[in-house]
Amino acid sequence: MTGAHDGSVRMFEWNRPQQLICFRQAGNARVTRLYFNSQGNKCGVSDGEGFLSLWQVNQTSSNPKPYVVRNTHVRAHTHTHTGA
Repeated sequence: MTGAHDGSVRMFEWNRPQQLICFRQAGNARVTRLYFNSQGNKCGVSDGEGFLSLWQVNQTSSNPKPYVVRNTHVRAHTHTHTGA
């Protein structure tokens, strides 16, 4: 999983150069933090505009959507999954 300065979030498989899925396209605020839950099936993404989005990692859609988006009203540099 990569989070980039251009705002994109992409998932890759270790031995493949092509991305498996793009969770966020370039053009969004800079990604400041990615964090997986302990099961590895959910990912939190925070950005430089204060948004936190939560994603199911095992999505197969070509246009995935987060299951939660919140504006924290502060520029997030860290967050923690607390379960579920």
